[in-house]
Amino acid sequence: MPAGHCPHPQAAACRPHRDTQAIDNLPDYRTKLINERPYADPEAAARKLIELAAGIEPISGRIHIEKINSPFMSKGGCNGSGPEFGAGIRYAIEKGWLDLHESGTYVTLLTLGKELPTSEDLPS
Repeated sequence: MPAGHCPHPQAAACRPHRDTQAIDNLPDYRTKLINERPYADPEAAARKLIELAAGIEPISGRIHIEKINSPFMSKGGCNGSGPEFGAGIRYAIEKGWLDLHESGTYVTLLTLGKELPTSEDLPS
């Protein structure tokens, strides 16, 4: 049915068709909601953070948090979100893969963790 056209004799009062026309003219925002987030799973986020941390040369055994935060959250990088980053850090700490300094400014990559993932285990 063309926009603005209603088959009923009293077209101006035809609420169902008027509302349908308004909805048909709206942009479709549903596609934003169905895009998959690869790091929505805390384990996947943690593994990616470990991969990023392993590629950084530590200074005095420390990796500044922004060195892994920036590539994880950038549009040109992993395109992760803040909550995904936080969940990944917490998961990595719980598993003994990372140690976060109390200031929150740097992490230490722990190599003695029994469950530390190998490079083959990490998602690409």
